[in-house]
Amino acid sequence: MPNPEQARRIGFSAGKRLGSAVVRNRCKRRLRECYRLHQLDVPAGMDIIFVARRSMVGAKWTDIVAAFLEALRRSRGMIEKNRSGYMKRLIVWIIMFYRNAISPWKAPCCRFVPDML
Repeated sequence: MPNPEQARRIGFSAGKRLGSAVVRNRCKRRLRECYRLHQLDVPAGMDIIFVARRSMVGAKWTDIVAAFLEALRRSRGMIEKNRSGYMKRLIVWIIMFYRNAISPWKAPCCRFVPDML
């Protein structure tokens, strides 16, 4: 999620269902270490929250790092899609599809007709 300060803000979370406090803290420490090693790969100006999952409890360090980097790659792709106006184009396309394909077949239910975007 973008933040206006252009700073990296990272959160680490581990729920009680993960295990005892020792297990939860160990998972968060491992996530923090992943972040410390790869903090330059995290896009600036983003708020990211990493949530430890059950599979992380017995996972090898290499698997955790790989999953961390995969999550960063995914988030970078979502950021680029949002910056390119992908969501706006998708919403406009859905509205136009509704107006052209579905709306003519429905009976009018109100007098309000929105203007084109």
